[in-house]
Amino acid sequence: DLLYAHIVNAPDIRVGSFWFRVKSRSGLDVRHGPSHNASVIKSDNDASFRFECGEFLRASEIMTTFNKPELDKGGRVGATECFAKLYRRRNHLNNDDASQALLDRFSSLQSLISPGEWVQVHRNCELFLEECSTAPRIERNRDGFQYMVIRAELNIHRGPSLRANVIGELMREGEKLLVSEKVTADGEETDWLRLKSGGWVRGIGNDGHEVMQSIIVPTNEPNIAEHLVRKNLKKGSRVG
Repeated sequence: DLLYAHIVNAPDIRVGSFWFRVKSRSGLDVRHGPSHNASVIKSDNDASFRFECGEFLRASEIMTTFNKPELDKGGRVGATECFAKLYRRRNHLNNDDASQALLDRFSSLQSLISPGEWVQVHRNCELFLEECSTAPRIERNRDGFQYMVIRAELNIHRGPSLRANVIGELMREGEKLLVSEKVTADGEETDWLRLKSGGWVRGIGNDGHEVMQSIIVPTNEPNIAEHLVRKNLKKGSRVG
C-alpha cells in the first residue's frame, strides 16, 4: 500500500530573519516544500534552482519535524528533518506583530501548504546548511564590477568556498573580468568574487597576496547618455 501521510510530533517553527551558508560540497537544491520528497524547483529550460557550496542564503522560517518516540531508537524524540524557507520581501514580518500572532499565522495549514522555496538544513544528523551568527557582506552589480588578474593560475570554484569543486583556472595575468557579486563572510579577510562568466574566485591567494585587483572606473566624466541629455536641455532653453 502507498503511504500518503504519517503521524509525527508537532514541528518546531521559528520565524524571523536567518542567514545560512551551504556546507554540502555538492551544493543544495531548492524544493517546492519542506521535505526531501518535495520536487526540485526548475526553470523552463529544466535548470535546477540551487545553491552551491559556500553560498549564503537568507531564510524567513525554519521548520523542524520530529519522529514519534516509538519510532526513534532508544525511545528518544530526535529531530529528523529541518528545512528553511527562503526569505522573500512578500514574506517579511513587521516588528509590531505579536509573537503569538506570528506563530499562529505561520503555524497555520494555509502557511504550510502555500507555495514556497525550501532548502534542507539537516536530516538524520547530516548537516547541509550552517547557520550564521552574523550576516555576510554582499555587494551586487548587474553590469559587473571590473577586475584584473594580477597573478595567474587562479582556481575557479563552483561556489565561494575552497571546499567547492574546482571547475576551471585563470591562466593569463592582466586578463580583465567582470564580477557580478562580492561576498565576505564574517571573520574572513578576503572577498569571494562571482564571475559573470560563471564560477567563483578568491580575491587573495593562500599565501595572503592579492590575486585580483579592482579596476576603478572614473566617475567624474559624464557618460554619453548624460552628455546627450545635457545637450538637448541646452537646446530647449535656447528655444524658450
